[in-house]
Amino acid sequence: MKIGLKIWSTNDFYIEPIKKLYKSKVFDYLELFVVPGSLKYIDIWKDLNIPIILHAPHYAVGFNFSDKSKEKDNKDLLGLVKEYNDYLKPIKIIFHPGINGTIDETIRQIKLFKSEFIEIFNIALIENKPSLGLNNEICIGDSPDAISKIIENTNIGFCLDIGHAICYSASNELKWDSVLKEFNTLNPTIYHISDGDMSNKKDQHLNLGKGNYDFKKIFRVLKLHNAWISIETEKNSLNNLDNFKMDAFFLQKSIS
Repeated sequence: MKIGLKIWSTNDFYIEPIKKLYKSKVFDYLELFVVPGSLKYIDIWKDLNIPIILHAPHYAVGFNFSDKSKEKDNKDLLGLVKEYNDYLKPIKIIFHPGINGTIDETIRQIKLFKSEFIEIFNIALIENKPSLGLNNEICIGDSPDAISKIIENTNIGFCLDIGHAICYSASNELKWDSVLKEFNTLNPTIYHISDGDMSNKKDQHLNLGKGNYDFKKIFRVLKLHNAWISIETEKNSLNNLDNFKMDAFFLQKSIS
């Protein structure tokens, strides 16, 4: 198992704890969310010499594959992702499918941009979403069928967000373990993990052990012993990563 620390590209205040935890082998890679306007931080991340996975901007910062009116903005933000890609040489790049639009538009835009941003989409993954966003947005790519359609039409890979899949299950009154099994047939390259309330339709990103997710069963269903897993949970401080360290130990113990 490889454990990933998820942070934003502007989180330079975590540099020292990152160095300490990486040296202590608490985690294996960084998952870096690319914040618009954050190029001034890029040298900091390169100098760490830690394997990196990029998470592209999403709708909260203006990126939305599923909305035709956002095509120009999406292209501009892909230019930023390209600069991060060219400089940091990430292993993979994760994208959200979009909100309040259509899956056909998501597919159209991915196919459109693939020819211009070849290096990006050669290592691109699409992430599944809950049915509902935090502000009741309608999320694209919430179901196994929707993600499968995107993959089949664009030939990109898959990032399985476990919490998002459980939220989708709650929204549609489905058995969460069956949903996870179906998602897992799409051969995820990377997994996202956090805790939450099994009956909640919205993502909570609770620290591991703070909700009621059945991690023992989750790990049995998904067979995660050799997986790459990014921990996407709350941080309790701007100058330490103690919560993350506890999450990493929880994950290691749960999967053993």
